[in-house]
Amino acid sequence: MGFAAEMIVPKVVEDDFGREAEATSTYLRYELELGFQSPTKADKIGRLTLLRESLRHINLGDAPHRLRFHHSRKNFRDAVLRNERGGTAFIPTTIRDGQPIIRIHRDGGSRGQPKPAAASRARRPW
Repeated sequence: MGFAAEMIVPKVVEDDFGREAEATSTYLRYELELGFQSPTKADKIGRLTLLRESLRHINLGDAPHRLRFHHSRKNFRDAVLRNERGGTAFIPTTIRDGQPIIRIHRDGGSRGQPKPAAASRARRPW
């Protein structure tokens, strides 16, 4: 099962520690793919598993065709949308040894290497 959402986020946001941060990209696409793991001998019921997660910027040149509402470049796109990011996604998924691996990159340049995490180890919401 897959989900996707395209969003416009504020230029200035608050991070997890209450600090103000400026977004390098304000037009984003988030994708999530879930699978089902059958019950094992120890489990009585199966569970949802995270197969893929992605958060990436959308190129500003694609905005006129992707935004599904009437808008102008001068009064909307140039004032609201921003993209100073290139290259990799904020959250990409790769496959290692047949298992999905989630990586989270920091915004604002290359401040350290992203830490990989096995998608199978993601916490369940219940």
